[in-house]
Amino acid sequence: MIYLIDPRNTTKPYNFELLWALKNFGLKYKFIGIMPKNIENPPVHSCNYFMPISKGLFGEMPKLASFIGNISQTAEITSGWMNLKRVLKKEDIIHMLWVTSPSVESIILPKLRGRIRKLVHTAHNLLPHRERESDYQRFEKIYPSFDHIFLHSPHTKKEFLHLFPKVKHKEVSVISVGNYENFYKVHDKTTDADKYKFNERVFLFMGPIKQYKGFNILCDAAKSLKDKHFKILAHTKWTPEESYFIKHSSPLPYQQLGILYRSSDVVVIPYTKISLANSLLEAAYFAKPVIASRVGALQDIIRDGKEGFLVEPGSAEELKEAMEKMLNMSEKELKEMGESLKQRSIEKFPWSQIATQLASVYESS
Repeated sequence: MIYLIDPRNTTKPYNFELLWALKNFGLKYKFIGIMPKNIENPPVHSCNYFMPISKGLFGEMPKLASFIGNISQTAEITSGWMNLKRVLKKEDIIHMLWVTSPSVESIILPKLRGRIRKLVHTAHNLLPHRERESDYQRFEKIYPSFDHIFLHSPHTKKEFLHLFPKVKHKEVSVISVGNYENFYKVHDKTTDADKYKFNERVFLFMGPIKQYKGFNILCDAAKSLKDKHFKILAHTKWTPEESYFIKHSSPLPYQQLGILYRSSDVVVIPYTKISLANSLLEAAYFAKPVIASRVGALQDIIRDGKEGFLVEPGSAEELKEAMEKMLNMSEKELKEMGESLKQRSIEKFPWSQIATQLASVYESS
């Protein structure tokens, strides 16, 4: 049996696409995690070994689930691993889609190597974004436990091998990033009639404000463009004083997320570090051009000047110049860039390719 494990279903669209691809490939597997009730046509149903209290009982109440999870997560994850270990067999494969509780998994995962057929991991991030000093020590113990590790970019692989030299080069490979076409064809319930109406060109900054996302860099770049006519659509807990910032409502469900993309002309991803950004794959589905930092898989998907523009991470000056280029482009030029990104994501990053690559690792001796 192949066990795919992500207790919180952290990357929902990615997991949805991955599980369907493996199912279509003919692989038999079990997903250990939460499949939300609002996910239509799910490839599997929830199998919640790990977080039956916080995500199980309170999964439909995110704020309460998060509050309880902060208290109970370590105990729930430990209990989940104990339950899973009871049913594991020598021929089983575990594929970790996300490391949920490094303090627990740094103890448990090293003990699993050799007791099952294979232990595999897709490292969406090399280290948690929270940047605790203890995380490096924990992941230094976790990563050598895996028989194989998948990363989303050659650039990330180079960084990974430098950070974690104990992991052998042959145990690390780059896996395609995939696209979100199937997920949003099912879940997007929006049309252009739903979008917000703006007279200016609109830049979209997606997701909560976190340090690695470079929102402060975007603010600095925008200040240099204040004589131009534009808006920045962002979800922030605070609204900058500048009139060009428009704060959208609290996080939207996937069925309504398209409103933000349809209301925008350009998606801005000024992250200082990342392996893969959901907002890039969503921008591709909605055919929006992107300005992104030259980091991780972002620089593999976006060809500078074709699907958008790439800028040096942390450079407000380069970001300002890219935004200015977008402001000076015609609607037709922007549309062509967005369509190029959509076509590139479909043609270059098919899920059938990912399923084939995974299967070859699962089945190798």
